[in-house]
Amino acid sequence: MIDYVNHRLVCWAEWAIRRDDGALGFPRQSHYTKAVLSHTRGNIEEINEQAMEMERAVLALGRARAQLRAAVMEFYRKSGSAEYKARRLGIHRDTLYARIHQAHVWMMEWLQDQSEVECAARVRYRTAA
Repeated sequence: MIDYVNHRLVCWAEWAIRRDDGALGFPRQSHYTKAVLSHTRGNIEEINEQAMEMERAVLALGRARAQLRAAVMEFYRKSGSAEYKARRLGIHRDTLYARIHQAHVWMMEWLQDQSEVECAARVRYRTAA
């Protein structure tokens, strides 16, 4: 396990579970009602850039390695022991941990690639200006 990625995924999972839809697939209230209530109270919803970045990483992982994404979703988003989560996936607990490690390595590389893309974009912007 890569501690940095593990920490980011734990934070992402907490954020994802608290999202408006409550991870149920439908909103608790309409977007219009929410906008009116937020506007009248002067509230601005918190935007968690790091959690959203991990959301993009998990989605990218799903496109590249579906089994690893399934392991990540089960491991970080569902409750229960590692044995129970592995059983739900139809694999052994050690296989679950191996897939989580593989996902961590893949995500670390993805995060580094994203950082390099953003850095190159900043350099191009400064050069053009």
